Amino acid sequence: MEHAPTTAYEGAEVIRAGGPFVIRGTETKRDFGCPMVREGQTISTKNLSGIVEWSPEDLVAVVRAGTLISELQDELATRNQCLPLPPSSNGIERLTAGLTGTVGGLVSANLPTRWDSATSGVRYWVLGMTIVRADGAIAKCGSKAVKNVAGYDAQKLFIGAWGTLGLITEVILRVKAITANPDPPIRCEWDGSAPLMVCRTPLSEGTVFAAGVPNSVLGTQTGTIWAPAPKTIAPPERGWAIFAGHGRHNFGGFGPNEDLMIKVKDQLDPDCKLNPGRMGIF
Repeated sequence: MEHAPTTAYEGAEVIRAGGPFVIRGTETKRDFGCPMVREGQTISTKNLSGIVEWSPEDLVAVVRAGTLISELQDELATRNQCLPLPPSSNGIERLTAGLTGTVGGLVSANLPTRWDSATSGVRYWVLGMTIVRADGAIAKCGSKAVKNVAGYDAQKLFIGAWGTLGLITEVILRVKAITANPDPPIRCEWDGSAPLMVCRTPLSEGTVFAAGVPNSVLGTQTGTIWAPAPKTIAPPERGWAIFAGHGRHNFGGFGPNEDLMIKVKDQLDPDCKLNPGRMGIF
């Protein structure tokens, strides 16, 4: 059964009434992450779309989570502004934030953009958001103020959480003025049929790590590497790695943050109602 709420309040009613739920936008990130351990009802964000508010003078836009990135970019371009994402002109953009998909997917996946060294990445662009929690409560965090000194930015918990902590319904974004591409173009073809990995290492180690991975493509500005995944998955000693095409082994929490991630999940979704299994460790 698919639910397609039009407001955060409708989403809250759906979540309070049952579960588990699979949260979906346009499914452009389905090759990443782990498959669900429980395929429940679907919550589609397709009706949670549109720009709520945009202040070109302040470079801030309030956007609903189901808004297509391409549509947002077209509207921002009318005032010479944008989200600083590389154009989706070749296969490598399928492995990054890219232009495809929705705002909610962009934030939930938090994939690298290739321009992170110049634009700081998705995590930096999000100033606030509205979330429906697993208990049906609606929470707002952050604000339209670019510099917020009100305490911990709780919205950062949901960036890169792959929908496992809450249903994102609205996002406050910091946008940029359109400028020249900050990085030389990288071309890489990937048809989605073979296992793949994206990893990031410290800049000083990126060249060495990439040299040991056949057919890899290295973004020298950020230390991000795109490459066919080896049969034996071994993430770099430092940094992070995301795999596609390995099912349950795509990625999970590893390293010192795993315990903290589990504690946050236990607080926000103790019954694993939202995207169960998507993060591997929960």
